Amino acid sequence: MKLKTLVKFIMSTLFCLALPLHADENIAYNEALPNIETDYATYVRMSTEELQIAMETLSLKGEYPLEMGVELMKRWTSES
Repeated sequence: MKLKTLVKFIMSTLFCLALPLHADENIAYNEALPNIETDYATYVRMSTEELQIAMETLSLKGEYPLEMGVELMKRWTSES
């Protein structure tokens, strides 16, 4: 009984210590992503490839600008 309690305590301690370390890694990863302008004048001048990369980078950050997505869809349909 004591061994089982000790194992649970050790596992919960390791989990509590590992969680903040993982959160710090995510913050560092998001800060390393480049800052992309989402202004209409900026992304309209981008090539289709640049716009695809910008949308992918923004989606990794959790941002999904509707106007950029619509512009990308227009380009995909007109180039096909």
